Amino acid sequence: DARRPGSLDLVRSGLKDGRFKGLKVFPEVGYFPSDPILYPFYSALLEAGAPAAICTNFEPPFGRSRFNDPIYITDVVADFPDLNVIIFHAGYPFDHWFDICLLIARSALNVYLTVEPWLWGYPGWGQGGEEEGIRKLARIRDTIGAHRISFGTDGQFANTNWGEGSTRTYVNQVTLWKELPERAKRYGVNFSQEEVDLMMGLNLGRLLGVVDMPEYTKKRKYGWSILM
Repeated sequence: DARRPGSLDLVRSGLKDGRFKGLKVFPEVGYFPSDPILYPFYSALLEAGAPAAICTNFEPPFGRSRFNDPIYITDVVADFPDLNVIIFHAGYPFDHWFDICLLIARSALNVYLTVEPWLWGYPGWGQGGEEEGIRKLARIRDTIGAHRISFGTDGQFANTNWGEGSTRTYVNQVTLWKELPERAKRYGVNFSQEEVDLMMGLNLGRLLGVVDMPEYTKKRKYGWSILM
């Protein structure tokens, strides 16, 4: 939480000594991702070459979900065009939020997307599921390329007090991604193994600096921030 006393110093020191590999922005706790309170954090990430991950899903009943509207990310990428930004959840479960996320990534070349909740959906939400998720994933791939999509689980699913069911959920999600080329063919969609490998780890590894893939790291450098 950027409002926590000393949080900026904590992030800076964590990035410097390697404890932190990036920063997750959780807007629904009460501020937009374009809030000026976050700009020093974005500057620190940019200096360290670390990514910012920003949530964009609707999170009732206690999350202040209006802050998760992805339209406010347009200010972030306009003011920090060289910052690597991962848009979590691709606006789930709203199609118009999904469209905004995709258009941001289409225009801002340092933006990445995760699509996890669209692939399985949530009971009673009426959105998501294997076919819809795979078609949305293919739409993202066709628009920005598989090299800017990252696998996500939408949570941690270790054996905790949540029970072993959480582990099964995680295993099912990983299995879906691993079997993506075969499953996608059921819906007339094609994915290559190379694309799956990129999405399931190589892209994120590249962003975090633990995978060297020079063929994917050539990108435009704007060299400025907060121009206006």
